[in-house]
Amino acid sequence: MEIAILTSGILPVPATQGGAVEALIDHYINRNALTGEHEFTVFSVAPPTGTPRPTLPHTSYVHVPTATPWARMRRKLRSWLSAPGFYNYFINDFYLTCRQRLLRRRWDAIVLENRPGYAIDLRRHYDGPIILHQHLDSVNADTPRGDDICRALTHAIGVSDYICRRMAQVGTPLPTTTVYNGIDTERFARAATARRSDFGLSPGDFVVAYCGRIDPIKGVAELIDAMVQLRDMGNLHLLVVGGSFYGNAAGCDTPFIEALKTAAKPIRERIHFTGFVPYERVPSLLKMADLAVMPSTCQEAFQLTVVEAMAAGVPVVATRSGGVPEICEGVACIVDHGEHLAQRLAKAIATLAADPQERRAMSARGLMRAQRFAHTAYADAFLHALTSILRPKTK
Repeated sequence: MEIAILTSGILPVPATQGGAVEALIDHYINRNALTGEHEFTVFSVAPPTGTPRPTLPHTSYVHVPTATPWARMRRKLRSWLSAPGFYNYFINDFYLTCRQRLLRRRWDAIVLENRPGYAIDLRRHYDGPIILHQHLDSVNADTPRGDDICRALTHAIGVSDYICRRMAQVGTPLPTTTVYNGIDTERFARAATARRSDFGLSPGDFVVAYCGRIDPIKGVAELIDAMVQLRDMGNLHLLVVGGSFYGNAAGCDTPFIEALKTAAKPIRERIHFTGFVPYERVPSLLKMADLAVMPSTCQEAFQLTVVEAMAAGVPVVATRSGGVPEICEGVACIVDHGEHLAQRLAKAIATLAADPQERRAMSARGLMRAQRFAHTAYADAFLHALTSILRPKTK
């Protein structure tokens, strides 16, 4: 089938500049290149100048320039002349540019990657199937114009049962299918372990790792509070791997990261901030840790960092948020978030630090569970879901 994929309009596909959603798109279009199940045309922002043009069987790319003088002028003109869209002026401009090209052809379906708001306007111009691939908890009973979004859609693929349940709360019936996200589990399992000495750590230190975006909703402040509470554990260290949303490097800290470093001062010699690191380095840093803690304080749709830690063979402490229990219930230590989270994290860390046998058992269980979320399994499930939606079985 001829299927258009309309991306989020922020990062390019192929995922040359990172991005979780963009990497997930790459996974299923790469798999489709082998199976030939569909013919995909991917609409995304243009990659940086000089990036090799992608060539992939059964895949075409329409890249929209966003950094040229004309693109900047086009956005400004549209911000003056067009009615406000569902998103900010940058994303709305990307959508309108794509829409002009989308409507030149007849598609068997259009897939919206994490942009439900596109559906309302798109439905005015296109009468075929519109399928939403939803990665965030942004379609629920509190969503502005949620009923209009659901009426415009044909089907939604959610990244967890939690997300599908949230979409069902809108009121307007919308068929949904759950397809769990996936990662390259082999990359994490086979990665070489980073050298502890590079961070001033010794073999006898107990290293806790946090990997991910440094943002208040990710619970890093509560994790540092827990580490301060455990200051009497002299060999306990925390490695904070990541930067702000925009991938800040060390020395380019946001006010929130500065506040974290201030909070860490009582034990500053035992808390190590790496700043932004390329994704390919994350597996080796995770494998250096004795324990991974992912203390999100929001309702996560699907927390890929939990799968990454399990795939690296590292025992995990996570919070009971959104779709996280679907990933690791029974193989990780799950604590409730909310009030007194830091105390619960401190107790979990201290308990597991004192029990190497349980950590080994958690590691083995996590490695086995992580295989459910291999990128090949995800891609096959996503392609199967598309086919089932577009070619339903007849009785």
